Amino acid sequence: AVVSTQSTGDTDYQVVSLTVVATDGGGQEGKCEVEISIFGENLYPPVLGEREYSTSVNENTSPPKLLLTVTATDQDTLYFGEVHYELAGSYDNKFAIDRDTGELRLINSLDYETRRKYSFEVRALNNEDGTPVRMEDRAKVTIFVNDINDEPPQFAFD
Repeated sequence: AVVSTQSTGDTDYQVVSLTVVATDGGGQEGKCEVEISIFGENLYPPVLGEREYSTSVNENTSPPKLLLTVTATDQDTLYFGEVHYELAGSYDNKFAIDRDTGELRLINSLDYETRRKYSFEVRALNNEDGTPVRMEDRAKVTIFVNDINDEPPQFAFD
């Protein structure tokens, strides 16, 4: 016997249940319940809403502070349509992104006199375990640090 299904192409996971019946020439019969799990494919990459995200923050801003939210969509359904976020590049451990919501937060204090701008990437990824294919999109993030008058006046003596 041959069992086949026709994929609709829009599902990540499908379960097919069937009963197999075997008979012999003497009228004896045996039955078995079978459940078949069918896994779909990761067909589409996530797509970030912007190619570049930027904002500015005062150097005296106290962490933690929400700076911006990145968003991505994925045309896949269920498992393959879940999008997660991560940062890539040099950001001196000053920022963190919530892997599920895309909220980018300031997590450590900034100092304008040390660094005035941070540029790094955000990645939107689907299929977290990477099996069989993991797809991603990337966007540039720029954070400008605003100078605040935080230095006491100095007297100069001749």
